[in-house]
Amino acid sequence: MGSKRWMSRVLVLALAVCWATIGNAWWDCGHKIIASIAYRRLTPEQQKTLVDILRQHPRFEQDFRSKMPKDVPPELEGEWIVQQCSIWPDLTRDFKGADKDKYNHGPWHYQDLPLFLTEADRAAMESRLTLNMVTTLPADLSNPNELNALQAIALSRKTAFDPGAPAPERAVAFCWLFHLAGDIHQPCHASAMFSQRLFPNLNEGDRGGNLVKVTQRGNLHSLWDGFLGSRGQVVEMKNRAVAMMADPEFAALGEKAIQTLDPTTWRAESFELAKEYVYDSEITTFLKALDMSGAAANSMACTVTEDYLKHGGKVSEKRVVEAGYRIGKLLDELK
Repeated sequence: MGSKRWMSRVLVLALAVCWATIGNAWWDCGHKIIASIAYRRLTPEQQKTLVDILRQHPRFEQDFRSKMPKDVPPELEGEWIVQQCSIWPDLTRDFKGADKDKYNHGPWHYQDLPLFLTEADRAAMESRLTLNMVTTLPADLSNPNELNALQAIALSRKTAFDPGAPAPERAVAFCWLFHLAGDIHQPCHASAMFSQRLFPNLNEGDRGGNLVKVTQRGNLHSLWDGFLGSRGQVVEMKNRAVAMMADPEFAALGEKAIQTLDPTTWRAESFELAKEYVYDSEITTFLKALDMSGAAANSMACTVTEDYLKHGGKVSEKRVVEAGYRIGKLLDELK
């Protein structure tokens, strides 16, 4: 059998393995559930202190008050503000002019540890990667866009919990702390796949799954971001958080999670989950066949199986519980 014909058969086989029906898929929903879990772990006094700080956000009128639905019950207004704070860093992508320059920080959302499609890719690429693997804050903070997620979490935490810092700065820092602590619990925000032919960029690889096409939600990263849903109202997100906290298995998971408050460990957990569940045998078989066929990385999409979707959904639920409990524990420092 000719090599081209053999490769095409391997590719067809891999595509057949990656067949499934579209399933229910951590955009706004994931972050808001995390925020509600954290908020509900606070005392009423801590809740009030947090919300009072967030009300002094420099863009509170544009990004909070004007977006609050008119039907939010008064008793849930504070929780809505905290939910909104958790997604605010994503809103900054659509800002214009000086506010976008000041508040939008794309590299803050991730710190990708490298995975390699094959051992040959590892041997050829590992020593040449240019990823920012530093976990501590640099002395020079004049260019904030050079920070990765772990560095940005450290900066946000330092500012948010500083009672001497201006309240508007603390409010912005709390938004980033909620959001980034959530992001780093999402496996695709802690990993990237590298391949000499498919994903050769030494600084980003497949960009946390963004360059892996799947028929469900467009790409692998979006699929994982959306496992808990895309958009949700305050009552629904609150109810989902309450239900998770009432579940004995999830509650035990959360209580165990607060014993580990080092974000480096959170990232390591996500990386291990990425190896096991994001880039499982379905995805790597598909990518290896794509690589061997000579086709471009974006030329074909994988339709992942129902088992893949179920595993992804379960992993995502556990990670939002762990993130929510951990942020709530961090907020014990709130003064």
